[in-house]
Amino acid sequence: MRGDAPIEVVITAKAKGFAVSPFLQPARGIAFEVVTPTGQPVTAAVPMMGSPPPPPLKVEDLIAVSPTSPYRIATRERTNTIFPKAGRYKVKARIVLFDFPSKPVRYAQLVSDTITVNVTP
Repeated sequence: MRGDAPIEVVITAKAKGFAVSPFLQPARGIAFEVVTPTGQPVTAAVPMMGSPPPPPLKVEDLIAVSPTSPYRIATRERTNTIFPKAGRYKVKARIVLFDFPSKPVRYAQLVSDTITVNVTP
């Protein structure tokens, strides 16, 4: 099991007024949840390295997301940091968003649709 796993995460919004950090990526707000075809959770062969926190951003530095303007995040993580071994898996992305300026801090979790992936040796 070598190489990269190119998975694209697409975030869309139902209305205007939603924006995300341009630093959103795996280990920095995006986690992949992997299960077997029968729904049994699995862990990666090698833990994914964490990312340092992004620099503070001004509101105007965020990327606006709307129904007509989705935000696409093309990931290319090492296959063994997502999957335990070769095989067939179901994958979904869990995205965690925070609004730190709010008091109290607000957060939301978004969960993607599930995709099926065949991982080769």
